[in-house]
Amino acid sequence: MFCDLLYCADGRSKLWFRTNTVNKEIQYFSRSNYKTGTIATCETRHYIRADAIEQVVTLEFRRMPQFLSDDEEAFADLLAQKPIKVTDG
Repeated sequence: MFCDLLYCADGRSKLWFRTNTVNKEIQYFSRSNYKTGTIATCETRHYIRADAIEQVVTLEFRRMPQFLSDDEEAFADLLAQKPIKVTDG
């Protein structure tokens, strides 16, 4: 669900979807090129579990109606700042 949307906050590299090799139920996103030479900008492997991202996004969706109700103008301003991604198909 979040593929092509997540990036490392330090190195700005894309986070790739992975599945744990031992426990297939553990899914996460991680950088593909930490410490792989001169192109790497992070010293450590950064990752985040997919279920943690889902929890944060769900929480934010639940908070959104209250934010809209409390300050509709600020909410509209935030939406206007977000880039719109158009895809074919």
